[in-house]
Amino acid sequence: MRHFALLVTVALLVGCAGTPTPTPTPDDVPTTTEAAAPSPSPTPETVAVKVWETPAEVLGQPAVAGDVIVSYLRSHDRMVLAGFSATDGTLLWRRAAKPGFVAPGVEIAPSIVEHEGRTWTAALAGWEGGWHVVNLIDARTGATVTADPTVVPYSRPRPCADDVPAFCFRGQLADGGASQPLRLAIPSGDLGADPAAATVRDARSLGVHVFATNDRPYEGGVEMLGYADDDVVRWERRYQDVFGVGSSSDGGWAWWDANAPIIGYGGPILYDTPKIGERRPLTDDLLVALDPATGAGLWQLPGGTYCPMEIDEWSEGSDQFIGCRFTAGEVLFVAGEDGELDTELEGVERELVAIEVATGRIRWSHAMSPTYFVDEFEARQLSSGPRVVMRGQDESLVIVSRDDGAVSAPEPGEVFACERERVGVRFDFYSTPAEFNAGSERFPCDAAGAPVDDWTLRRSRQGPTSSGICSSSPARTRWPPTGSTDHPSKGSAVARASERLEAPFDKLSSGP
Repeated sequence: MRHFALLVTVALLVGCAGTPTPTPTPDDVPTTTEAAAPSPSPTPETVAVKVWETPAEVLGQPAVAGDVIVSYLRSHDRMVLAGFSATDGTLLWRRAAKPGFVAPGVEIAPSIVEHEGRTWTAALAGWEGGWHVVNLIDARTGATVTADPTVVPYSRPRPCADDVPAFCFRGQLADGGASQPLRLAIPSGDLGADPAAATVRDARSLGVHVFATNDRPYEGGVEMLGYADDDVVRWERRYQDVFGVGSSSDGGWAWWDANAPIIGYGGPILYDTPKIGERRPLTDDLLVALDPATGAGLWQLPGGTYCPMEIDEWSEGSDQFIGCRFTAGEVLFVAGEDGELDTELEGVERELVAIEVATGRIRWSHAMSPTYFVDEFEARQLSSGPRVVMRGQDESLVIVSRDDGAVSAPEPGEVFACERERVGVRFDFYSTPAEFNAGSERFPCDAAGAPVDDWTLRRSRQGPTSSGICSSSPARTRWPPTGSTDHPSKGSAVARASERLEAPFDKLSSGP
């Protein structure tokens, strides 16, 4: 059984509480071309102390607001949602919960909305005949309001992007109609169409503004990539015109679409179930930059992809994007130990790259370990500020400067913040068991990834977000796809094994 421990100082709690600061819109982005300076570390360093620990098999990333913690748990192979006191770890309440009809592989994590002195969360409860019950829950008391009508949810309830306190998600109401953006009102629990969402036909969210329609080519449709802003669809383009023949958002995605230009990752999808022995070049992956006003392509990077380690790809105010690129390698489809289709990577060569956002020019690059993150459960050091921590081509840990690509070795005895994936969990997806991402754990570690006892505020803040129990976790996906539905807008999909799908945005809209 896995445990989680809250490492508490005032700074850690303040860093985790409340609603995240929204990602800047294009008008908010500073005009300077220099990367924003990192926040200064506490001086002298303050040791973070463990206040309490409670046995719990945590799923996903717990949500924290003030004196309450909300987390999904696995209990006797069932999924529950529970509230804990952040002061002493006391269990306040627990409710049965379901993962819903989101894609297998997506991380299961709760959200919190604060309104008029109360803290709320929302969860999918039992279902009957395919229709889910959505519960609005007081995070401190467990008092529950059951939403009406029932729904087939295609994404998980998240805080709405506007200033009205509510939960937004996508789904189909039992009283009729197609899939649409929905809003769960606080505190009434009224559930209905989201009037603030852009009018987008049946689609999945790929980011804050970017969406893809559910017209899959293998179903005879034409999948469109689009951009919506201020409740208006600005443009739509054929998905395959952007990412190439055979591509689909079913193959996975990652979008950074809060600035201009918008930058996105996409890869091809094999519509027919691959046969054992088939191969696919990793260099077919593609990173593109588009004009958010028109959708016109500005540049593309063949082999471009998200990085296997969690980094801040595009720092606020920076004119460069940090990404990764495959320069060689193939995905080989093989028979897994359980008889299901599995994948192996062969001949992998990849590099860390700094891309000039305006032109797509590569400013610097550095070769990466070909085996880094092939083992999804290996510990990996987190990056922060001007440093990118990764394993070089010779497998040694190196520190790369974001500014100029200069490489240095860790200091002797240097302590890092590490992250490691939890073992996935299996719950029902429709009527068939499927694996969901259980999230990740963070802990202090050395250059080899081994746990150490030393833990300070500075180390706990390594990585793009605060740590403690407030770290963010990427979504992980698996091959083969088991269905095609709407998916959460937080960078998730059903895709091949050994790949991470980025979750770059803090606050999500209900649509498109």
